[in-house]
Amino acid sequence: MKTIQELIKKYNKRKSVKVYELIIDRIKTEPVLWAAYTKSTHNFYIGIENGKACAYIFTDIAYYNQFCDFLNQQYIFTTSEEISYGDRLGFFQKLYMNGIEAVIIDNGQTYLWTDLCDICLLYTSPSPRDTR
Repeated sequence: MKTIQELIKKYNKRKSVKVYELIIDRIKTEPVLWAAYTKSTHNFYIGIENGKACAYIFTDIAYYNQFCDFLNQQYIFTTSEEISYGDRLGFFQKLYMNGIEAVIIDNGQTYLWTDLCDICLLYTSPSPRDTR
């Protein structure tokens, strides 16, 4: 099975809707993801990308650590927040309630910018893995 990062690279080459949907499904179902959390605000690190407030999530702790090092050089101090599969829906709900409109997946690598609604809408749609 390809990693999410491999799927992002594939998507960025061809912009396939099928690959995009697979990435979003994997974001929903991956055992663990990490988010950047700021110590100073006690909230998620928020950036502006494409004119929208966005959060940064990572599919590998090493990707988060690289992002953290970059922010530290700018005197922005973050910690990683582990997002388990069971906490995932609540995490995306918190982002929405905090006015976050988009998510950057694996910033610092080949990354994917996605609208938060794309993730939340797919929570209401059956996963391809659902057999019911």
